Amino acid sequence: MDICRSPGIRPLINLVDMLLNNQIKSAIKNHALEDVNNECCGVIIVSESGIQAIRCKNTAPIAEQAHRFIIDPTDYLMATCKGQIVAAYHSHSKIDQFSSADLTTSREIPFVMYCIESDTFYENNSSVSNEYVGKDFSLGLFDCFTLAKRYYTDKFGAKIKSYAYGEGWFDKNGSIIEDNYRQEGFSKVIDGPIKDIKLLDKDDCLLFKYSDKFAHPHHIGIYVGSGWMLHHPRNKKSRVDFLSEFYLKRIFSVVRYG
Repeated sequence: MDICRSPGIRPLINLVDMLLNNQIKSAIKNHALEDVNNECCGVIIVSESGIQAIRCKNTAPIAEQAHRFIIDPTDYLMATCKGQIVAAYHSHSKIDQFSSADLTTSREIPFVMYCIESDTFYENNSSVSNEYVGKDFSLGLFDCFTLAKRYYTDKFGAKIKSYAYGEGWFDKNGSIIEDNYRQEGFSKVIDGPIKDIKLLDKDDCLLFKYSDKFAHPHHIGIYVGSGWMLHHPRNKKSRVDFLSEFYLKRIFSVVRYG
């Protein structure tokens, strides 16, 4: 089973790519094959138990279910009680592309389509540029600050200054992030820790404090929507991670550009 995506201007990393493991693909495929003539639908959730596909009833009129789906709002609500909804899915029997109805329906989360005839998954709603992920860590060159600087420069035209920092900066000048974010055009909107991910807006800047031995935040992430963040962990490649409870309770504050 392949994964395809809607064409874009430049290569993109889709959050859905990280969700469609073999177990989730099989669950969606099995759901679709139970009624090959009509579209199935459901959601993908992330919880402490892992990633799970939750089936939902298609409440579109019976005569339209061969080419249309509407997720049952009660089923959707029940799914929110089981975990964080991070994507929706549905099936097509033969048409291996998103329909006009699929593309014009407003969604706040990524969505997946499985085509039975081609045995292929398709996904839409790309959100993170390939330019930002997969970079090897190098302090001062590729790290959490330089990633954030590039992101906000590219997206908002921010003119963020370069700052001098080296190994052990969090011991020598630990307040550098707090001391300077306001003059760079950011304002604090939330004090951490965060209990409800719905408080976050896409493109919010997340300031983390991983240990109580530090008085100030010492890691930066960017909320890219649907429960995910872009960041560059120390000594690892830059990547997109789901904002699990591990991360949420370590958010020191949230600042917003503009």
